[in-house]
Amino acid sequence: MVHKRLEYETNLYVISGLLGSHLTSSFEDILTAKEALEKPAGDQVLVLNSVLQPIVDEIYKQYPKSGMGYYSIKLDRNLAIQPNFSSDNLISKPHDRPYFKVYETGKPMLTKVTSESWGSPVLSYTNPIYDKEGEIVGHSWANINLHEMYEGLIINVTENLTLGVLLLLIIVLMLRTTFNKLSKEINDLATAVVSEKIEAEGNLLPELQPIFLKIKEYITKVNQLHVQDELINQLTYRLKLEEDLASSNQRNVNILKNMGEAFFVLDNKWRFLYFNKEAERLSELTSDYTLGKSIWDIVPNIIEQRAYLEFHNAVAQSLPIVFEAQSLFVDSLLEYRVYPSPLGLEVYLKDITQRKEEEEQKVEYEREIARLDRFNLIGQMAAGIGHEIRNPMTTVRGYLQLLGEKPEYDSQRSRFELMIIELDTGYRSDKSCRKKKAILPSFFTCIDDFYRLARKGWGFGHNSSLLLINYIDCCVTCSQISRNYSKLYKK
Repeated sequence: MVHKRLEYETNLYVISGLLGSHLTSSFEDILTAKEALEKPAGDQVLVLNSVLQPIVDEIYKQYPKSGMGYYSIKLDRNLAIQPNFSSDNLISKPHDRPYFKVYETGKPMLTKVTSESWGSPVLSYTNPIYDKEGEIVGHSWANINLHEMYEGLIINVTENLTLGVLLLLIIVLMLRTTFNKLSKEINDLATAVVSEKIEAEGNLLPELQPIFLKIKEYITKVNQLHVQDELINQLTYRLKLEEDLASSNQRNVNILKNMGEAFFVLDNKWRFLYFNKEAERLSELTSDYTLGKSIWDIVPNIIEQRAYLEFHNAVAQSLPIVFEAQSLFVDSLLEYRVYPSPLGLEVYLKDITQRKEEEEQKVEYEREIARLDRFNLIGQMAAGIGHEIRNPMTTVRGYLQLLGEKPEYDSQRSRFELMIIELDTGYRSDKSCRKKKAILPSFFTCIDDFYRLARKGWGFGHNSSLLLINYIDCCVTCSQISRNYSKLYKK
């Protein structure tokens, strides 16, 4: 069918070529020769038709199933036409027809249009006509009725189908004739093929033995193809796994790049392979600057850092290591988590500067709380000591006053008064103070002053109560208690 259509199109090209080759003079030369150059347009059309129509008629006799003719764009009329020639058909054509584009392109073109001569769609080949100056002055055309072309194609297909059906019927009859004869041999052949027994080949008809061998060869090839298909399936599956792995790796790269924890990778030569955004923020460096460079170039003094030793320990031991150290890049405290890998080292960073400051503040706070608790204990101890001493001394002092007022103890009154003075001052046989006759405050006033000193923030150890009692036993004045208490605190 395609071949038939190409044949029709070829005929159109031939007709167009014949129309062009038979036009030996330009339209203007023809009019000049006929002395009709100054005549009206209608007369010029008739003059040109008298010359061109015989050309068209002659070619039409060779190709009676095709339409053809000449057209002048200057006169805007058909100059010659077939089939159904009539002077009434020497008329103008609408310029919106597709084939009028040859005046714009200057190239021949094949179009599908409706023909007035045929009264039906046609396949038209249009060829521009040039004058001596190279200006397009008209065109020639050749067309074929599409209905006739399709009918011819249908007839051709029908003939081919008819021939094919006849051949098929002949083949079916031949096969039916030979089927019964070959039934047994085919069954034997099928049995031999299914059994795949080599000895079965000798039991077949000589005519079927080559077929049997071909089938065996085919089965062998099929098995090989099955193996190849299996290999192809495995390869396809492996390629899919690689694509999935590549996709997964890309997702992992995106996760590492955008995760909130700083992360970088060093290869076995201590060069940066990866540096995510959070690592850029903590280090104040960019990945463009670090990638491909050695850590020794980025941090020249790394050998002085603790991270240098820990990185080497992780590589040597092939074990993950977690430690806290100063940042390699800026002034901050970081938590390093180092994981050895076949590539080198994977290092995760976390800024713990604020956390460490909070921990130190917490320790200082707890220390202050403990110190305040000790102060409170000292105050309670001092109050208890003062209370325990004041009560018995008050009782003794009262008895001494009562005894001094009785007549039978007049001889001892001076001693009673001395004892009362000793109790009031807390003074114990200090000969130097006796000679100076110092006016001493009361012993209980010293205890109160000592308690206030303890409340101001002076601390004691776990033997503070014993030391306090020893000092109270050997001190007299409040100033002496304060000085000795200060020495005790410094120790």
